[in-house]
Amino acid sequence: MVRWLYCYCLVFFLFFPASVYAQPSGSGNWKKEDQARTSAAELKLPTIDLPRGAVAPIPRDAQLRLRLDGTPRAQCGASECFDLFYFKGEKFKNDPARKNVLYIAGGPGDIPPRTDLEYFKDKYNVFYFDPRGAGLSDIDLAKSFDQFLRADFIVNDIEQIRRKELGDDEWDAIYGYSYGTVIAQKYAFNFPNNVRRLILEAPPHRRNETEEARRDKVLENLVNIYRNIRFEDPNAPCNARPEDVVDGDTQQFPKLKKTNIDVEERQFEGFVDIFCDDDFSFLSDSQTQTVKEKLKKEYDALEDEYGSLNLITLNYDRLKQDSRFTEEFPYPKEFFVALRKLQSVGAPQDKNSLFYVEEVEPLVTLAMVVGYYSMFDRDSRNNLRLANFPKCKMDDAAPFLKDVELEKKKKICARIDRAMKDVSKQFRQIESLRGLYVLGIYDGISRWPFEVLEGKQKKNERCNEGLRGKDIEEFVKGNGERRKMLREEAGRIGIVREEPICPWDPGEFRHGVQTLILKGGADAIIAKRQAEDFFRDGLQNPHCQGVLIEFPGRGHDMSMSLRWRELITDDVTPWAKAYRDLVDEFIKPSQSAAEFRANDTVKEALTTLKAKDRTPPAQGPSMACPN
Repeated sequence: MVRWLYCYCLVFFLFFPASVYAQPSGSGNWKKEDQARTSAAELKLPTIDLPRGAVAPIPRDAQLRLRLDGTPRAQCGASECFDLFYFKGEKFKNDPARKNVLYIAGGPGDIPPRTDLEYFKDKYNVFYFDPRGAGLSDIDLAKSFDQFLRADFIVNDIEQIRRKELGDDEWDAIYGYSYGTVIAQKYAFNFPNNVRRLILEAPPHRRNETEEARRDKVLENLVNIYRNIRFEDPNAPCNARPEDVVDGDTQQFPKLKKTNIDVEERQFEGFVDIFCDDDFSFLSDSQTQTVKEKLKKEYDALEDEYGSLNLITLNYDRLKQDSRFTEEFPYPKEFFVALRKLQSVGAPQDKNSLFYVEEVEPLVTLAMVVGYYSMFDRDSRNNLRLANFPKCKMDDAAPFLKDVELEKKKKICARIDRAMKDVSKQFRQIESLRGLYVLGIYDGISRWPFEVLEGKQKKNERCNEGLRGKDIEEFVKGNGERRKMLREEAGRIGIVREEPICPWDPGEFRHGVQTLILKGGADAIIAKRQAEDFFRDGLQNPHCQGVLIEFPGRGHDMSMSLRWRELITDDVTPWAKAYRDLVDEFIKPSQSAAEFRANDTVKEALTTLKAKDRTPPAQGPSMACPN
């Protein structure tokens, strides 16, 4: 019944004259690179950055010819259909005994690495796909076709993959990451009988989110990096050879300087020399506080004017030609990229946070760049800008290096210069800009419309009913220098004037599918208990069908290191095995949520991963859960 209603409503909204999809406004085209942001050939390769240049396997690909409007009609004109590309992971087998798992990437608009769940390749058939308007699944470039970029249409695309590949069988699990959890939630709502389990990593809930909570979590993480990634004895020698530790010989690890946090001993060749320089013991508490206070002001001003750090990094080459921007925010591009990436990474909170050696260096890289430039006053930064941001200054003009003796200052400056180069290499845009902009606004993920157009909102219990596409259109037509870049970028989107724009609320799509929610304890993207709110609002019977696991210190992408390790090494590390066990136990169809939480294998996995079961207790009188 639910499926029938869904199809009926979809056809109604698409073809009846009163439909909000009837007359999208705006002329002009997107560019090919706005959907792929890289070449089609590159998209066949893994897009994950792997240590030591490791090459991941390339899955087999397939495609479906689908109508953009989601209807089943066979006739299809040149601009009415598109090719949906999807991919089958390595070791895929047409074996009824193997479970079928679909992975949904984040963004919105992310082009998924074809390797994100490959550490399950020995047990599961893993499917990946490029969402419509992203990667190889490109659609007509006219922005009038933006009306077909919504999570609801992507949900229908997934159903078409299931029908072709699984026939009458269900997905054993759908694994959604970040924005992918939005699509997974809607799929479970529309097709509850076609998926057995949901695994939702870092799920957003925009209804109760605030800019302040996200900003404060970023700054808290930065402070934790400065305070916890420092050597217990800064003067101890650091002369271990890479070959001493490359094989994970724990007896050799004490030759390295120990940080204030526990790190897993395994290292890869060439990493030790960098690790020896990753030390913030030169920073005093007062300097750390100064960085925090300066960034707090800049962060608020940047997001108020330009919508998000994401938009700044995407448009930096244009912004640096704007004298208003460069005089107000005289930072190099690397600063904005580093600050943006700090939103996604976690930070060691204490010795109860699980961190890996190879994760320390990227955190230090980001914190070095952000800290060094944030402590200059504006006039000094403008002088650096006029000099094209020269290498690290070793004189007393650099407040970040205040009171550091000369020889150590040379080493820290060399580390900062290396960090600038590393950040430049890290910024490789592989998402669909079109998907990011259009899906972000109309699926309620982008924050800026609800901040910038606050005066036009008419709030009720569920949605800001007063905010519609026409309000974006009016904003684009505005004048003046204030928010000019934001208006220009919003003007690239095909506007559906009467379509409501609501912050994403999973409570509108409550379902009964058993769900595992995974959150990082240091995740700034879903700050202010968004995962907990998702658990409470998005499930019909949270106490009986849901489990919530927190990984202290982890950021928005919790399992990245596990992916690296499984792709590079032939052996299975204890941490990768524990994460695999956790997911595998949850997918078992015969196990209830309560049985999963009481499972000894699960408890052992949580101990290994230093993770915590944060499943909220039942509200009110104890209830019996149905079998």
